[in-house]
Amino acid sequence: MFYLISLCYNRLVTGIKNIERDKYVESYAYLSNEENSMRNEKSYGLLAGVFLILSIIFTIIVCNVDVAAIGPEESSVGLSTINKYFHDLTGLNMIFYSLSKYLGYLVFLPVLYFGLFGFLQLVTGKKLSAVDINIWCLLGLYIVFALIYVFFEKVIINYRPEILPDETALEASFPSTHTMLAIVILGSAIIEWGIIFKRRIKTKKYLQILASLLMVLIVVFRLLSGAHWLSDIFAGILYSVTILMAFKALLSRYIFEQ
Repeated sequence: MFYLISLCYNRLVTGIKNIERDKYVESYAYLSNEENSMRNEKSYGLLAGVFLILSIIFTIIVCNVDVAAIGPEESSVGLSTINKYFHDLTGLNMIFYSLSKYLGYLVFLPVLYFGLFGFLQLVTGKKLSAVDINIWCLLGLYIVFALIYVFFEKVIINYRPEILPDETALEASFPSTHTMLAIVILGSAIIEWGIIFKRRIKTKKYLQILASLLMVLIVVFRLLSGAHWLSDIFAGILYSVTILMAFKALLSRYIFEQ
């Protein structure tokens, strides 16, 4: 009898210790994730700030350094020596231009996907809070991208090196919109799929590889098409990385595990 009472007591004590241990482990894991999240937010926020400064400095350089009238209709272009040298190498290549143009339409597929994803969450949950926070962050990224696009359409830094066959006048080309579209939209899609398909490793992997390949092809084809100056492409990359780093910092604030 005494043995049975002693055995029950020991099991009870062991059970209580296990519960306390599990609570400690969960609490520690939560705090660890929170600390990692804060570190990631600071790191990505710092990177966003650095790339923003680099983007602004590069824009100022393009506006003021080695400016010469080498564009169509004697339009002025910054960093004219290196821009002219590279454009003379590529010329206007309509094959690469068409490839970058039509591949660019595929970039909007992730936008439609995430838009539908968020809409279904909203309809199902019947309230704004039912939509995942990462989808709201993505919407913010799209808005920022649109504002930057409008800004550089109004504030002309460079015009295209060529007047394209389907155009009748000079068109703004700094920074390269196709470059930014590919990197920002596909880059953010890669990040989002890492969250949404966290446990579906193969699906996540295939989507991220396809998006990365498409991103590289669009940027390379745009560069070789001759529809932009070299500085336009480089600026597009800088501004795109700035936006993506800010996006990662924002996600790190709200999502512990990405």
